[in-house]
Amino acid sequence: MAIAASGQAAEAASVVNRWEANTAYKDQFGIGNSHAFALPDLGAGRFVFQDNGVLEEYDDGTARLTGTVVSNQDSNKFWEVDVWFDAASNKVKAKKELKDGAYDSVSEGGGGLDEDNLGWWYYGVDESRSFLTGGGYYEDIVLNIKDGKGYDRGAEVQLGYGASGKNVGMGMAAWIGYDAIHGEEAGVFIANSMRADINVDLIAVPEPASLVGLGLVGLGLYARRKSQGTEDT
Repeated sequence: MAIAASGQAAEAASVVNRWEANTAYKDQFGIGNSHAFALPDLGAGRFVFQDNGVLEEYDDGTARLTGTVVSNQDSNKFWEVDVWFDAASNKVKAKKELKDGAYDSVSEGGGGLDEDNLGWWYYGVDESRSFLTGGGYYEDIVLNIKDGKGYDRGAEVQLGYGASGKNVGMGMAAWIGYDAIHGEEAGVFIANSMRADINVDLIAVPEPASLVGLGLVGLGLYARRKSQGTEDT
């Protein structure tokens, strides 16, 4: 089942930030498991990027995440990602999921994040054009991505250093749900779910001018910590 790509907004708007999107790997301050998409009701483990995904932000206040995510248990279970984000509500509250040490100074062994000045920014989910299109085992099945657990905070999506909840690096987290459009394999999973997350690491391509100074420090710190930590894949 094909879903027509919604490229009109991208054609009408200009890209202001382009990010390489990778699976968010947990450092010593992170919680839960490392993944790009968590879709627990599918019973297929965690989904990670097959190659690097792409997040683009546009000058009309929208953003788009694309790429391919594959089950870490079965390479024949994968989804083509095309998820759009729009402006968040004015009533936004950050969801800080990292362990407390992430907000301690580096000299004290912490992650160096400023808990009172995180500098995060936010989006909502554009349900009208957000889909995961199945491949392999999921061929002819499409998931329509919906607002999820973040709705009561005024935003489903947050970006910034530490925002992924998996590490202190630059990243994104989203709390989503989905409704399934079934193909011939209608019985392979629950038709809808509000239990789904997106957690990705972001690397600017090229580095936005506003993040050059902070990025060099933050990404350098994260790289050192990641090399010392254990990746839960």
